[in-house]
Amino acid sequence: GTALQMIVPYSRGFLAAGTEGTISVYERVDMRGEGLYHKTREFSIDTGNARVRSIAVSPTEDMIAVSMDNNNLTFVNVASPGFQEDVGFEVTQMPFHVGQLTGMDVCVRRPLIATCGADKNVIIWNFKDTTIELAKSYSEELFSVAFHPGGYHLLLGFGDRLRLVSILVSDLVTIKEFPVKACRECRFSHGGHMFACANGSVIQVYATYTFESLGVLRGHSGKVRSLRWSQNDGRLFSAGMDGAVYEWNLSEWRRESEHVDKSCQYTSVVTGAGQGTDPGPIYVVGLDKKMKEINDAQVSREYGTNMVLLQIEVGHSGRLLFAGTEFGSIRSYRLPLSGDYQEFQCHHSPVVALRISQDEGTLFSAAEDGTIFIMDIRERDIRGNKAKDICYQDDILVARCEYQEKNSLMKELRKRVEELSYQNEYQLRLKDMSYQEQLQTMKNTFQKELEAEKTKFDSLYQEKLNMEAQFEEDVKGLTDGHDKGMKDMEEQYQHKLAQEIERYDALVEEMRAFEKRSKETLEEQAQKDQQDMANIKEDAELRVRNLEQALEHLDIEKSNLRKTFDETKKQLEAENDTEVSDMKDKYEARIIAEREVAMKLRTENNVMKKKFGVLKNEIEEQREGIKEMTEKERLMYQTIHQLETDNRVLQKELQDRETSISDKEKRISDLKSKNQELEKVKFVLDYKIKELQKNIEPREQEIFSMREQISEMDRELEKYHKIQANLNAEQENCRGKLQSAHREVGVQRQRVLDMEALVRRIRHDIREASQHIQEPKTLKASVAALFSRYGTDRLGVSGGLEADIQQEYERQREYLEKSVDSLKRRLTKDMELYRSENMRIMQENVSLIKEINELRRENKMMKQRTCDGIRLQGTRGDTTARETGIQKEEIRRLRERIAELERRCTVGSMDGDPLTQARPESATRTLPPLATASQ
Repeated sequence: GTALQMIVPYSRGFLAAGTEGTISVYERVDMRGEGLYHKTREFSIDTGNARVRSIAVSPTEDMIAVSMDNNNLTFVNVASPGFQEDVGFEVTQMPFHVGQLTGMDVCVRRPLIATCGADKNVIIWNFKDTTIELAKSYSEELFSVAFHPGGYHLLLGFGDRLRLVSILVSDLVTIKEFPVKACRECRFSHGGHMFACANGSVIQVYATYTFESLGVLRGHSGKVRSLRWSQNDGRLFSAGMDGAVYEWNLSEWRRESEHVDKSCQYTSVVTGAGQGTDPGPIYVVGLDKKMKEINDAQVSREYGTNMVLLQIEVGHSGRLLFAGTEFGSIRSYRLPLSGDYQEFQCHHSPVVALRISQDEGTLFSAAEDGTIFIMDIRERDIRGNKAKDICYQDDILVARCEYQEKNSLMKELRKRVEELSYQNEYQLRLKDMSYQEQLQTMKNTFQKELEAEKTKFDSLYQEKLNMEAQFEEDVKGLTDGHDKGMKDMEEQYQHKLAQEIERYDALVEEMRAFEKRSKETLEEQAQKDQQDMANIKEDAELRVRNLEQALEHLDIEKSNLRKTFDETKKQLEAENDTEVSDMKDKYEARIIAEREVAMKLRTENNVMKKKFGVLKNEIEEQREGIKEMTEKERLMYQTIHQLETDNRVLQKELQDRETSISDKEKRISDLKSKNQELEKVKFVLDYKIKELQKNIEPREQEIFSMREQISEMDRELEKYHKIQANLNAEQENCRGKLQSAHREVGVQRQRVLDMEALVRRIRHDIREASQHIQEPKTLKASVAALFSRYGTDRLGVSGGLEADIQQEYERQREYLEKSVDSLKRRLTKDMELYRSENMRIMQENVSLIKEINELRRENKMMKQRTCDGIRLQGTRGDTTARETGIQKEEIRRLRERIAELERRCTVGSMDGDPLTQARPESATRTLPPLATASQ
């Protein structure tokens, strides 16, 4: 098994994640109350070597979200409460690189950037749409990537080789592999016809389209870290870890200029915006924390950067320079350099690559932390600063096999669509027929139900009328009796109430008069008391004022007067109290008497109320009876209303059904009329088909005769091929004889050369012997030695043999020349015959092609007419469908026949050398018989 990464519980058990991207589902099993679990499901996530980082279950337990350590988030939809078998994990976001990036490049003609990383993946991004165009994973480690300006090719640097790949719509296809190991820097030229790659300390330049090696540039003693092309692709600039910056002339493949600083290891080199062949200044950065500007192989400017700059990039206009630092920040410098810069913190790891888009409006940076930043470039000092509008290409490359598969799939789908359309039409016709039958059945059933409902409604309506008449009579009798009793009781009680009201009014008037007199007496007494009190207050105040004037002397008098005043006040209050109490007793006695009278009246009133209550109860009982009768009446009215509503609904439904029935009948009549018209069209089409078949029969005879002519031409071609084979055999025989004659001539020539050499030796020996002409003995000895060395017989035989050989050679040569001339004449004659025969066959093929085109036009017209007939015969029966099928089969056979004729015409019209052209196999095939309507 695999090691467990984590366990996540849910309502029915728990989820366990393994190290190989597997997720197991364990559910609780109630076995003997021990709370055991068993595995019910297991899912596998295809994420390579990535591991599960966390798992989350939704509250409804219908979805699982899984995050991986490669920054991918996947999810799966599951059914609550258990999980289904056919679910699968899906990636919810775009894949990213895991680990550090090793290379990045931008395309010129398309809005794409390509990146590669230590995770062995190559990803092509669309920076306009912020989407991934293509991603592919390799089994080997990638070190560098370069984008072709056209956007259709990539250079990928692997550990053992450099690959040139094509970018297709869904894959990267390798075109060529170059023997460059661990290439960490490669670049296409601006024109795209060349590319340079660093192979250790050597730079190799290849042709993009022919794959040949154009040159090898040697000079660096350390690894090359940066390459840069000039604007006209005539020069190449390189910088390496050996502290050297070289300018290479690619037209002469030599070093143009150099700058070497052994104390610094350079990491990147760029050139400014030059004019013509002048590349402009060269800017380099290295591990010495300095930026240098080089002109004419000498450092003209040098600025400290306080940190290591790893990558630099200059736009095409040459106004801005961008640099990536070891801490992940991006700096922007204005050219010419002044040392001032603006810094932007983007990454938190060293910058690996910097690129600028073709319109100089976007800056791309990639770092070892696996992130890519896309930034807009805006110059603050320039008004109306806008990026150049570039019309990016939107075409793609597609493999021919994939294109053919798509086309074949589309053709198959079209055929399936046609078949499905025919099947659907047939099914629709069947459904129309079944619906018509169902409609007729429903119509009959509805008529029966409607008649039954009408009878039931009539009986209910008659019963309702009878009940209404009886109910009206009962209600009228009860209403008359109730009205009469109510009138009598109202008159009786109205008289009694009038008497009691009169008595009550008299008592009320007397009570009001008594209250009025009491109020007047009380008011007069109160006014008198108030007047006395006012007089007393005035006297007292006068006295107080007098006493106040003599306060010191009359304190005792004041107290006496106060006592007198108090006593007087008490006496007056006592008198008033007694008088008030007397009047109160008097009036209370009168009130008691009145109350007794009122009590008597109340008792009588209570008696009257009781009687009135009894009458009221009787009235209520009558009202309850009336209410019950009213409720019954209301229920009856509701029943009547419900029946009327049902009646209206039934009538409306009846009207709707009658309307639908009339519409169906109208449609049936229309379909019948249309069917009659289609029958007429069918008759016309049948007549036309018969006429066309009549026209096809002579064409078949013509084709049969043409077929016989073709077979005759095939026999003639076979005869010509046999003749040609005999001529070839004779020619081979002659060639063998000629080769043997050539060998014999060679032998004879060697013999002649040997004889010439012998003659030269004899002449040389005679010349040597002639030197002793003055010495007879020596001369004699020399001549004897010559005679003994060569001899007369040997010379005579050799001379005769040479003459025979020459004669035989002349004879053989004459014979071979005559044979070659005769063969040439026969070959010329056969060529003329073959050309004339070929012209005749071509003319016959042209006539056949014309006839095929006419048949194709007629076939097209028949197909159009058949299609029109099929459209009009939407509601026809099985007979029309069978006839249509027969016509389609006939059309298909005609098409196959026309295609066969076209192939034969194409084969027949092929022209070539009669001595070397092979006879096609289809020339001996016979055409299939033409199908007729009777078949």
